Amino acid sequence: MTRLLSLLALLAVTTPAFALFAMTVPVEDARREAIAAEDRGDQSQALAIWRSLADKGDDEAEYQLGQHLTRGPASTAERIEGAHWLTRAASRGHQGALDALSALAAGTAPVTLSARR
Repeated sequence: MTRLLSLLALLAVTTPAFALFAMTVPVEDARREAIAAEDRGDQSQALAIWRSLADKGDDEAEYQLGQHLTRGPASTAERIEGAHWLTRAASRGHQGALDALSALAAGTAPVTLSARR
């Protein structure tokens, strides 16, 4: 049993697909929590959740965090950080992030968050 657990732990660390599978349920729950926080106007809580998921490599969270940081009355540092997160999401093929980066490059800010997956 101990060998099996050790093997599973090794797979989780070395195999991205396995690691993503292992975190699918908590990620979906956390995404719902972030959306609920946004809906009730608690932007700081939503940002904290998106940041936590983005730090773990979730492309939707990277996109959402990037969107939050690049729109509205953001500071230059926030916009730079937002572009970083959008770039990470875009590098994973996230279409909304690709669109947002195009809008930023054209000098226009994305008006709304694209449809959530």
